[in-house]
Amino acid sequence: MSNKASTSSSSANYYLLKAEPDSRIVKGKDVKFSVDDFEQIKTSPWEGVRNFEARNIMKEMRKGDKALFYHSNCKNPGIAAFAEVSKEAYPDYTAWDP
Repeated sequence: MSNKASTSSSSANYYLLKAEPDSRIVKGKDVKFSVDDFEQIKTSPWEGVRNFEARNIMKEMRKGDKALFYHSNCKNPGIAAFAEVSKEAYPDYTAWDP
């Protein structure tokens, strides 16, 4: 997640959630998460965010806010789906992973 844009005509905020659709191993873990993975499980925590600015913006997200699911770091980057925030921020259980 990296960007937020507010609109004056709606009470919802809009976010850009970035994910990598292709396999890439980081510290022994595959960080692949595509829109196909997302559609299969329907709801997912957005864990593993280490960028402070992105993490702080995620804390502002409220249930019902909208998001664009963006495929990054791949052959064809771009918006892959629309999403909606289903739960407000909570501690990332992966934050203390080595």
